[in-house]
Amino acid sequence: MAAARAWQDAGGEAMILSNAALQAQAAAAGLGFTSFSSYAAHDPGRRDRDIVRAHEGESVAARNRIIADRLVFGPAPSIAADVAALSDAFLPQVMLIDYTLPGAMCAAEKLAIPYLVASDTVYPLPTAAPPRPSLYASLFARMIRPELAADARINRLRGSLGLSPWLHPEDYLRGAVETVVMSWPQLNGFPLPEKASFVGPQFAPCGAPKGRHDCRLVFCSLSTIITPEQDIFLNNLLRAELPAGIELLVAGGASTPDSAATGKVFRFVDFDAVLPRCRLMINHAGNGTVVRAVACGVPQISVPFIQDQFESARMLENLGVTATLSKTASPVEIGGAIAAGLNDESRLDRARDLAAAIARSYVAGELVRKLRSAARA
Repeated sequence: MAAARAWQDAGGEAMILSNAALQAQAAAAGLGFTSFSSYAAHDPGRRDRDIVRAHEGESVAARNRIIADRLVFGPAPSIAADVAALSDAFLPQVMLIDYTLPGAMCAAEKLAIPYLVASDTVYPLPTAAPPRPSLYASLFARMIRPELAADARINRLRGSLGLSPWLHPEDYLRGAVETVVMSWPQLNGFPLPEKASFVGPQFAPCGAPKGRHDCRLVFCSLSTIITPEQDIFLNNLLRAELPAGIELLVAGGASTPDSAATGKVFRFVDFDAVLPRCRLMINHAGNGTVVRAVACGVPQISVPFIQDQFESARMLENLGVTATLSKTASPVEIGGAIAAGLNDESRLDRARDLAAAIARSYVAGELVRKLRSAARA
């Protein structure tokens, strides 16, 4: 939606095709919206409407298989049909497609609409033969490799559209004009795939405000994707003994606290209002949360639960801006980690230095420029 707003601010017209759960947000932002018509509405933050339910897998590999079946390749024909139907009415000059939607990529290729693939991080992107840049990239490649046989479901779709098959991992991105990575380069120590570049996460970094040493606010933000372990961690956090004078604010996302638990818990919190006055942030190392925290120079405690969150936590730890805490940590362990984080001046200094580096390297409007360059006449 941020990309669509930027496109409209530059004088263009944007249309979002996505899950019906996002329609109200798009309308509030003044954006055109069309919901998937042949793919059931999916809201990963609601237990009754979470179609993917990746947490049902008992390992990362099992979860990747679920994601392949329920999110990436399973609904690809339906999403391709939705893109084709929308394109008849909207006549797009260019498309920006999430890297998990190969059905949309196939439809754009069939319709000869130039498209950019968007990823929030580097490491899941398909690359050529091993060695791969990260564990998660290897797992992503393992997820898509069974889909690259000549008779696999994505190639059956491509065949029905008169397109050549995808037979190698790098074929997945080959049809795009470019892959744009919506993250800060400082957070990605892995090599970029062919025809890829950083465009930032579509907000201007605020930099690290001065005077953070005296702040007493600890902010916890958890995932909007359902992960049962988050409920346990949240309840343990609310039972932890915090240092005197500390204020705790919690954005629980999809987590549900016990009714007996006490604390200041909301589903969503405005990061822009909270982060500038935050001394320490506890989070799940999800990309959307991390990019906001590092851009504001906030030291962190990372509690990874699933998928790429473990890789993000390691990256932040290597940068010296976080300490990793187990998702099974007890209230005593959580309280101790918070006390240690509040007293860790080096973590604060490194977080501030990272925010300053991000602010210096930020280039506004890079994604819109790339979309304009790719747009067909």
